[in-house]
Amino acid sequence: MKNCYLLFYNKVVCKTVMKVISITIILFMVATTARAAKDDLIYSEAMKYIKEGKSEIAISKFQHIIQFYPTSKYADEAQFRMAEVFFNNKVYVNAANEFYKHSKLFPNSRFRNETRMYLQRLQSMELVKEGDVLYKEKNWKEALSKYSKALELYPGMPLLSDRIGRCKETYANDFIDSGNTYYNRKNWKAALNQYSKALELYPAAPLS
Repeated sequence: MKNCYLLFYNKVVCKTVMKVISITIILFMVATTARAAKDDLIYSEAMKYIKEGKSEIAISKFQHIIQFYPTSKYADEAQFRMAEVFFNNKVYVNAANEFYKHSKLFPNSRFRNETRMYLQRLQSMELVKEGDVLYKEKNWKEALSKYSKALELYPGMPLLSDRIGRCKETYANDFIDSGNTYYNRKNWKAALNQYSKALELYPAAPLS
């Protein structure tokens, strides 16, 4: 009798456990499906707002995905698109921060090459700003160094070639002025050295 009772008890326990497991699995599947559905909706809304030019709302949607759905299939693109929106709206500090985060969080992203190019472009822009300050301070040598580094990072930077040409011309004129001073003092060797530097830097320098 005791054995029969134990057998009956074990069957009941077993059925109860199986029901609990089944319910847990069902709840998990429902929750996962709902989560994915909400994920899809937020992503779709964000992309819609980008097309409509509603950048701030799009950014908030992308931030929501990143914060609440970090393992989502959309997290990678959400991080990238958010950075891109900042860049397109000329909020460059935020853009740089978000692109940097993207490079660290998603090193194997399908957007990794674009992220790298954006970061290079942002770095190039920062170097140009530094070069402009140095140019205004008449520090031609350092300004030219900044512009040259910027050109290496982003050859397509608008008006950068003009800046470099202008800087070389101004820098060369300094050498010419120095050469003229030596020339007037009849220090031919020193004058020739300064003129040579001017021509090396800016072949079109007006020496005549």
